[in-house]
Amino acid sequence: MRFFEDIYYFKNGSGHLLRSDVNGWDHLYYFANDGVLKKQLTFGNWAVTSIERVEEAGGYVYFTGRPGKTWDMHLMRVKLDGSGLEPLTKSDGKHRVQVSPGGKYFIDTVSAVTTPPAISPYQADGKLVRKIGDAKSEAMAPYAWGKAELFTIPSGDGFDLPACWVLPANFSPETQYPVIFNICGGPDAGTVRNSWLGLQPHYWAQRGVITVSVDYRGSGHFGKKGTALMHRNLGKWEMTDLAAAAKWLRAKTFVAQDKIGITGSS
Repeated sequence: MRFFEDIYYFKNGSGHLLRSDVNGWDHLYYFANDGVLKKQLTFGNWAVTSIERVEEAGGYVYFTGRPGKTWDMHLMRVKLDGSGLEPLTKSDGKHRVQVSPGGKYFIDTVSAVTTPPAISPYQADGKLVRKIGDAKSEAMAPYAWGKAELFTIPSGDGFDLPACWVLPANFSPETQYPVIFNICGGPDAGTVRNSWLGLQPHYWAQRGVITVSVDYRGSGHFGKKGTALMHRNLGKWEMTDLAAAAKWLRAKTFVAQDKIGITGSS
């Protein structure tokens, strides 16, 4: 669907760095300026999501990626010779980062579906400097927050579709609840991420409504294997997987089968 995304030209003239899914997953490639590949820097069945900073003097590339669960995102770094690959953020969740110009520090803003954002600066090796702010506070305690959970739903033909729902705080499997689907149908543009969901799903949870997001096979969680299926085929797999998810939901005793709605855009 694309040859490359990010590209960085080295100031010393040694070549350029780019992110490409040419081998199935988005990874980092170091090319000479004549187009000859010098080194593939990252490998595996996981995706690099962005180049955050290239620290030429120290010989490191700082980038975000999803090396484990595809709904988490971490800051990582690797040396320009392909060695020393390491994650710098440790906790589960979505880490949004800013790396200092010299690469000595980074600021991390992290959240998860059950935890609002917290912000802290770290040394380049991942050692905490100090916590700056945390949205989780005693002021949140009096509110009846819904119960957010991440899980997967089988597609029926080999894909475990990432999903997230928010259940009412007083959830009971003996009660039937209406369900609202929130979706995005664009290729490589999923909505299921381990990050704070905001207030809307909790608003509905307080009113006895389950909200759920499900990402289909082309939403980016399965690399090129999934997104390539969208080529000249938009609409087919989105509907196939969402229908499978709806069928899975309707089999739950706590879901009101005649009260399942859908909203979203692309």
